[in-house]
Amino acid sequence: MAELYDRSEALMLAELDWFAEHRFVHLDGRADGIVRLWVNPAVAVCGADPRIAAARHSFPYFTVEDASSEDRVCVHEYSEDLWEAIYAGNFEAFTRETFLSPDCRVCCSPRLTVV
Repeated sequence: MAELYDRSEALMLAELDWFAEHRFVHLDGRADGIVRLWVNPAVAVCGADPRIAAARHSFPYFTVEDASSEDRVCVHEYSEDLWEAIYAGNFEAFTRETFLSPDCRVCCSPRLTVV
């Protein structure tokens, strides 16, 4: 991926570490240039049940307050009940029929920026 996006591997790994530190992703190992990661379903759109990844890695849920708020992003620590409520309230967003392709890279191509 570093070659594809004309970036250094070290920079990409540093960015992944930042995302992991802020709990947008969970890094589940690195070997031979391959990074296995889990994306926090609060920031991903992929047509899958978010409760599995959320429970596996105790992912928090993020909400954004209005622009006048001093701290615009609120982090709600992992709660099974919270993720159940999110799933129930947004069920149609987590069904595969919502998306044109089961391969999320087709509908959500990565956009990399310096962090």
